Amino acid sequence: MKILLVDNNLHLKVYPQGLMVKSYLSLKNALKSKVKRPLELSREDINVDRVILTGSTAYVRQEDEWMKKEMEFISKWMKKEIPILGVCFGSQVLATYLFGRKSVSSLPVPMSGSIRFKHNGKCPLFKDLPKEFGVVSSHYENTYVPKKYRVGEAEDIDTYAFWYKPNVFGIQFHPELMGVLGRTLVKLYKFSYDRHIYQDFSVKTSSKIGRKILKNFIEL
Repeated sequence: MKILLVDNNLHLKVYPQGLMVKSYLSLKNALKSKVKRPLELSREDINVDRVILTGSTAYVRQEDEWMKKEMEFISKWMKKEIPILGVCFGSQVLATYLFGRKSVSSLPVPMSGSIRFKHNGKCPLFKDLPKEFGVVSSHYENTYVPKKYRVGEAEDIDTYAFWYKPNVFGIQFHPELMGVLGRTLVKLYKFSYDRHIYQDFSVKTSSKIGRKILKNFIEL
């Protein structure tokens, strides 16, 4: 199985999210995966089995050239019905492509820390997982998609996961940052770049659940 990880993160020195996601895959799948930045995407990257779009410190509404190129490839992957998972910023890119620019807007207060997530039990991403669990989030913008595509919410945010059938998924949280290591990295990012952002990690998260979400996606 060929797994393509599109790393959208600009602050590689803090945490290269493509490599973080790769570290959460099983050893077998990690060995068969590759990490690329959006502008590095080429014709050979159309013929893959799974695509994961990572988070980023960028804003989708900036509409930079590398974002436009990523959306061009989303179109190609979808035409081939290749499963796609968008994580945080990656989900916002997917939502913008699928539903337009109005599907992403700024949060009144940036989210950074852990939050309680609840899914509807119908999405294969969350197969064999509790209906509610803690997740790690770090974002300034959020997706807002039509109700029929929503499969998960978090506190007062009604779109925290969506499913565009048959095999395109967006999650606003970071499964690869769940657990102790992820919490440490998010705190490091705040210290290095956004010290004014309030963080709350009172909700516990589990790396086991984060790995299970990625496993479910790979095994679709």
